[in-house]
Amino acid sequence: MRVTTHAERLLRTALFALCGWAVTLFARNALACSVCISATEETREAYYGTTILLMLLPFLILATFGGWLYRLSRDSVPSPGPPHEPSQLPEVDA
Repeated sequence: MRVTTHAERLLRTALFALCGWAVTLFARNALACSVCISATEETREAYYGTTILLMLLPFLILATFGGWLYRLSRDSVPSPGPPHEPSQLPEVDA
């Protein structure tokens, strides 16, 4: 296990702070709305369609996982066979 010195920790913290500052400095262009570039009807319909898709996606994932678990549990339970005839049952001494 390597022991870090105070100078290394300070340098790592300064580098992290510099990267954070750079991200906030250059991310100002990302503040614009992604669909405000063109305000056409087609763009609005695409925006609504993707919103609905993203809202339904968690439910689809849960339903798929639930169906898989149901099928797995159904396949693991053995189906009952034909009833045993009295001649096939083991005899019990009383």
